[in-house]
Amino acid sequence: MKTPKVIVIDFETKGIEQRPKYPPQPVGVSILWPGKKSKYYAWGHLSENNCSLDQAQNALREAWDSGLPLLFHNAKFDYDVATTHMKMKPLPWERIHDTMYLLFLLDPHALTFALKPAAERVLGMRPEEQDAVKDWVLAHVEEVKRKKSEWGKYIWMAPGSLVGKYADGDVVRTDLLFKKLFPQIVDRQMVAPYDKERELMPILLENERQGIRADLPLMQSDRKVYGQALEDADNWLRKT
Repeated sequence: MKTPKVIVIDFETKGIEQRPKYPPQPVGVSILWPGKKSKYYAWGHLSENNCSLDQAQNALREAWDSGLPLLFHNAKFDYDVATTHMKMKPLPWERIHDTMYLLFLLDPHALTFALKPAAERVLGMRPEEQDAVKDWVLAHVEEVKRKKSEWGKYIWMAPGSLVGKYADGDVVRTDLLFKKLFPQIVDRQMVAPYDKERELMPILLENERQGIRADLPLMQSDRKVYGQALEDADNWLRKT
């Protein structure tokens, strides 16, 4: 089985909150077509935007209607943003690929499946664009100075041209990870479990949107105890 040619898509958004204030409002999207350079469409940053929302929607719709597979890292997030805020129609699961599933299937004991650490681990690509954006946010956003660990919530406030390099770097990382890892999935005869994860994604997303009935007060009281128990179990499993 050949590695499919894909269009890689990555959104930049305002700060991520819990539902019902989720998914967050997008401010830009990077799109990488096969054999071409990526382009970042910025419309919602505080400065240095390069297009309108309508122009970004048209560029995204061209990819959506192309018939080519679309590739994301953590597809459930970007797909939710696209269908909720960008007016994109639902897609069959067969057209949606996700490098996060590939990373998990090939190394389920990894400490993180986040894109930049994975790209540094697998590809040797340092997150230099991230460093530049983080430096800008820490220097210009007053709220971050009180809690520097939350700088990621304010990426959208940085100039569009600067965030564009960050987003374009992410689609390149995603593309290179896919080209490296998908053949390994094929060689190890793991296409079936990969496809199962892809098929489940729209179903799980719909479950998240609808919510699940729960005893919230009891869950809140149990969270501290069982959250720590989960962390202890995870640490023990990894060590063992």
